[in-house]
Amino acid sequence: MPMRHEVGREEVRQELDHRITLRNGRGSRIQVLFAEDNQADAELLIEAFAEIGAEVECVVVASPHAFFEQLHRQNWDMLLVDLRLGPYDGHELLERLRGERKLGPETLVAVLSSSAAPADIERSRRYGIHGYLRKPFTIERWVELASDLVLAGTSPQSGGTKN
Repeated sequence: MPMRHEVGREEVRQELDHRITLRNGRGSRIQVLFAEDNQADAELLIEAFAEIGAEVECVVVASPHAFFEQLHRQNWDMLLVDLRLGPYDGHELLERLRGERKLGPETLVAVLSSSAAPADIERSRRYGIHGYLRKPFTIERWVELASDLVLAGTSPQSGGTKN
């Protein structure tokens, strides 16, 4: 699988901010911004998009600051948010996202979390997310999420939850 990684030199430990570009010649190119501090999870997502034949450019960042910096650099088709970004709370990121004028109704937002707590799921849903996926992940679950998100781009199903 062809991948290109560009990792920042000085903040590797604090800011995982790398680009993974995947092109397989089928489907339309999907711009994904992923707030995730676990590189293995990020790479599984890219592999999942390849499995469904999607052409993806994914930028992975490890903090809310880096997320919003990237958010304003271009238009995104999908935003994926881990609720636990090291010391950061992903709900705060979702709250701030709600006020972003740059986001249109066509921008898909999904939450990824190890939490199965109903309060976390309900709180996330209040932000109008398109999906909630619990960790740990298998490639099969990532493929299912990637498929759901790509399909949601044509017929949104708000608030889905995968266990």
